[in-house]
Amino acid sequence: WLAEFQQQMFAEINPEDAARVGITHGEPCRVSTPEGTVQVEALVTKRVGPGTVFMPFHFAGMWMGERIADRYPEGAAPFVIGEAS
Repeated sequence: WLAEFQQQMFAEINPEDAARVGITHGEPCRVSTPEGTVQVEALVTKRVGPGTVFMPFHFAGMWMGERIADRYPEGAAPFVIGEAS
C-alpha cells in the first residue's frame, strides 16, 4: 500500500537550490554523481537544507533510464518502478 503514496522516484531539493538552477516542483530533473546520472521527479521542499539533495534508496526496476522489470523472476518485479539511487 505504500506504493500508492509515492509512485515514482524523486529527488528532494531545497527551494533556494531549485530556483538557482531553474527546477520547478514536479518536473523531471537529472541527478549526476561520479557513478552516473538518473532522471527523477523534482520534489521542491524545505525538508532538506540548501546544498543538499535527498533521494530514497528503495526504488528499483530501472537501470540507466531503461526499464528492466521484465528481467526479475516471476512475482518479484517491483510494484513501483524507478531509478535506484
